[in-house]
Amino acid sequence: MWVDLVTRGFGLFLTWPICMIWAATAASSYTTDSLTTTAPQSPGESTTPQAIVTPDSAQAERRLTLADAFNKSDWTEADVTPAGKVEAVPAMQKDVSCGYSESVERLEFRFAQGTGRLEADVAQAMTSPSSAVRVQFTAHADGRQVDVKTIPFAGTATLSVPLAGVTVVTISVQAAKTDSSYTCGGAATALITRLVVVR
Repeated sequence: MWVDLVTRGFGLFLTWPICMIWAATAASSYTTDSLTTTAPQSPGESTTPQAIVTPDSAQAERRLTLADAFNKSDWTEADVTPAGKVEAVPAMQKDVSCGYSESVERLEFRFAQGTGRLEADVAQAMTSPSSAVRVQFTAHADGRQVDVKTIPFAGTATLSVPLAGVTVVTISVQAAKTDSSYTCGGAATALITRLVVVR
């Protein structure tokens, strides 16, 4: 209404076409984005993880990556230096925090053949936001808790999961609270530096 009073109605003729052009541009951009498709995959290429099979040889081990995970939340893979170490290693990583935004982050792996053992070496990153946070890693096999490790900033541990008759293994990580007196006010970068299936 004030545009009418100040410009005697001519301001509407100026703003109206600008709004129409903006709306048409936004609609066109939305339509283009929603119609964009990815290139078709070749028959041997799959984005869905496959069930994991235990290696045949007693000496062999199969290294797992995020490509093998069915549920990976916001985990990423990168070369990361574990706390207390000098060199970077390939690792799966996830930031966890306690207090207000406390959460449990999970990775899920599915197995076609229930034999062997899953081993996961865990640590914290040298670049963790806080060195005061303890991180708890928990392994479940078909819904049953089978191993738990809680590590400080420079600590390392290995989770071990027997796979006999097991179909699903989840590895979860969270900032640890071991008792009611422990207060935590930070975040840490949890690492899985080695995740392998062995016979």
